[in-house]
Amino acid sequence: MKKLQKLLLGMFAVGALVFSSCGGDDEEPVGPSLSFVGTSSADATVAPGETVTFSITASEGDANMDKISFRQSGNPLAKEKFTVGGEVSDTDGEFSLSGGDKNVFTKVITLTAGDASSTIAISVTDKDGLTAGLQVIITVEEPSTETTLATEVTGAFFHILGADKGAYDLVGESEKGSADADADKDLENNDVNPDETGKTFTGSWEAANSTMFVKSNSFDYANATVESATTAYTAGTASASVASPVVGDIYIAKLRGGSDYAVIKITKVDTTSGTSTTLKGTVEFSFKKK
Repeated sequence: MKKLQKLLLGMFAVGALVFSSCGGDDEEPVGPSLSFVGTSSADATVAPGETVTFSITASEGDANMDKISFRQSGNPLAKEKFTVGGEVSDTDGEFSLSGGDKNVFTKVITLTAGDASSTIAISVTDKDGLTAGLQVIITVEEPSTETTLATEVTGAFFHILGADKGAYDLVGESEKGSADADADKDLENNDVNPDETGKTFTGSWEAANSTMFVKSNSFDYANATVESATTAYTAGTASASVASPVVGDIYIAKLRGGSDYAVIKITKVDTTSGTSTTLKGTVEFSFKKK
């Protein structure tokens, strides 16, 4: 009896193994595929109402594709908010596929941003109900109202006692010499008094008028605006003079007691340049102003 039981159990185990092996030959159904064209993401930062455009490619798996769907932060996207290949959707959040689009397509998608940031989920569904999906994060920001200081000017001044001009006019954008009015000298080299001939040039300056300066080396010179310059100047301690500037220093100048500002970036301090025989030295800089 025991031998018969062992034989039956062995036959059952072999049968189960054969059944299991045959069942492993079944293949999982292949659904559609969906990808962005030329990029791994279509995330965008835009202003309210601005359009976001990108391309996607979709291909069928085992079954024809049936529809492409759009959901905005979980809700169907209003049909007037998106187009596929220039065509308006059939209904909110959905576009039915027909013809060759059931097999494979590459389409330009155009979305219109709302008033708030959102995530757009895109999915393609085939006739078997299988799907493939992507998402686009749209960050909505109000456009900047700041006034950019976009125009950049270069300037220079030299040793105050040398043969070259020792001052600079930030308003008129020109070098100034001893015969010019002090009212136009926003930066005037003050390295040497007449009885200190031969003193090493440091590039120090002072305003011969009412222009004042605040040093702000953390200031974003590349993206300077009227508003950021005003803020940086107000946050600092203003002075009518600047001692020993070095390359890379940034100064916010409030021009002549008014409400206009210039942002100055030092680009060169040279103790050997100039046309004088002994009294040499120059400071070169770039600046932006309204």
